[in-house]
Order: sequence, then C-alpha cells, then structure tokens
Amino acid sequence: MTALERVEAVVSLHAALDRTVAPSELLFDEAALPPVTPEFVELPAPTPLPARDFPDILQARRSHYNPAQVALGIGELSNVLHHSLVSSPTAGGMRELTLSFVVSHPGHSLGAGVYRYIQEGRAEAVRPGDVQGNLRASLLQPEFVDVFPVLLFVVADVEAPLEKYAMRHYRTMHVDAGVLVQNLYLVTEAMGLVGCAIAGFTDARVASLLNLATTQLPVMAFALGRPS
Repeated sequence: MTALERVEAVVSLHAALDRTVAPSELLFDEAALPPVTPEFVELPAPTPLPARDFPDILQARRSHYNPAQVALGIGELSNVLHHSLVSSPTAGGMRELTLSFVVSHPGHSLGAGVYRYIQEGRAEAVRPGDVQGNLRASLLQPEFVDVFPVLLFVVADVEAPLEKYAMRHYRTMHVDAGVLVQNLYLVTEAMGLVGCAIAGFTDARVASLLNLATTQLPVMAFALGRPS
C-alpha cells in the first residue's frame, strides 16, 4: 500500500468505529459554531513543577468528577499543556499528538472558545466564543461540561506517521495517546489540580468543533479543574 492508501484506510477505519457509538441526543448545531479565526494568543511561559516525590504523585493520582466551580488560571493551563506534552514520548519520535482545549465557562482570562496548543507559550484561538452547547452534544456524558471549566482533547495526526509506518501504527498511536493521558494525570496531580480522562464522545462532532483536518483524529479527552 502507498502512504496515501494507508492514511485513507486508517481514517476510514476510525470513522467506521465512531459510527458504532450512538451519539448524544442533544442537538449538535454546526451552523451555530463561532467562525474559525487565524488568531494567536500568548500563554505565560511554563514554570517548573512543584517539588513532590514521584511515588506520592503516582499513588495519589486518580479520576475526579466534582471539581470546584472556579476558573483555572492561564498559567496553570499553560503548565499542564507544556509539561504533559514535553515529557510524552511517541513511537519513532513522531510528533503525531497535539492538544486542543475548550474553555466552556465564563471567567477564564482566555475567554470561552476552542483553542489549539502550539508550543511553549503560544496557542491558536480556533473558535473564540460560546461553544458550550455543541461541546455538551459531543460528549456521551455532557455533565462533564457543566462541572469542569476546561476540556482538553488529544488529537492524533496520522499523515506523517503513516508515511513511515504500516497501518499497524494505528494501534501504536493509541498507546502513545495513553502515555500522554497518564502524563496529564501526573502533571495535574503534581500541580494540585484534578482531572478525568474521557473516552465517550462522538469523533465526528468533536472534529467539527475543533476544526480538525481529515487526517487529524480525536482519540481522548481530559477534563481539567481545581479540587473542590
């Protein structure tokens, strides 16, 4: 198979698996989404993580479902994004994974909307504006949107890896995503924040919400907040 054929086959497989899940009955209104913008925003430079013993962090980390109803600081968000990604290895060193995030609650200094993390200290404001309704309709458990101020999405771009590897890398891609999710748990715990991994969402709706290319596949989500 050519690289293009491998990419097309994997994208088709991913879409077929997505169709096996019944989407939320909540209305996903694509026409109501804020327009896509080319705007960029500066994030605070990441700072070192607090000095805590790794065994303590490993034992303490867990999923949380009832965070405090307060906004995250932009510095806290920048730290979670940076430290989770920078320490996350991938097969063959392929930088196939990125993080997008949705600020759904008012009061955050970034403002509500969809963002894509680019690199240390920088993000792209993909869809500035209120997307809470469509975000809820994208999840199989919409209550995550009601209680967590920020949701992160792990996005895998299959184009570059499948130019190098066989289709089997589709499996490895999810292993890499799992490593990143574990990093999110560990970094979140180290910072005194709380989070919860989310696998229950409709890929097609999330892809539309995040304005993803055809080769960019949402593979996991992670709700992020402060402890109650």
